[in-house]
Amino acid sequence: MQYNPTDAKDRAIPREGQFSFTVTNAEDKYSTTGNEMIALELEISIDGMPMSVFDNLVNTPKSLYNVKQFARSIGRLDEFNNGEFDANVAMGMIGKAQFQFGPEKQNKRGQTVRYLEVAYYLAKEGEKQPTNQEPKPATPIVEPPPVDDAPPLIEPESGDPIPF
Repeated sequence: MQYNPTDAKDRAIPREGQFSFTVTNAEDKYSTTGNEMIALELEISIDGMPMSVFDNLVNTPKSLYNVKQFARSIGRLDEFNNGEFDANVAMGMIGKAQFQFGPEKQNKRGQTVRYLEVAYYLAKEGEKQPTNQEPKPATPIVEPPPVDDAPPLIEPESGDPIPF
């Protein structure tokens, strides 16, 4: 076998963590269930090696939080707040996200693999990262009533210690 050794390119070894990304492709599409979505291709760099990660921003009430996180991450929250967000807004934008390995899947060759995916998007530098948890209210301390105000003990009339 003969080859040019300079053709051998190193590949990024996927790992979980926080990485900056650049949106290299964004397309307005429809999900398999017919919902509007934006299909994203994000390029991240792990140890100086580029790697593509794919994500879908789906327009459903339960998943709009993800669209909002993404918009905040790329500094386009105003467009989200105007009620319309499309793929053109995302192209070429830079943001940051937490990446994790997704569930096991079968690839085209029948191998079981786990792909890197977006766990959540992080706010742009200088913006406050929202939290999904409200602080729990403090539990009020209920003081027992003073002994002087306690109701008097009632003795059973029959002399039986159990009053029923």
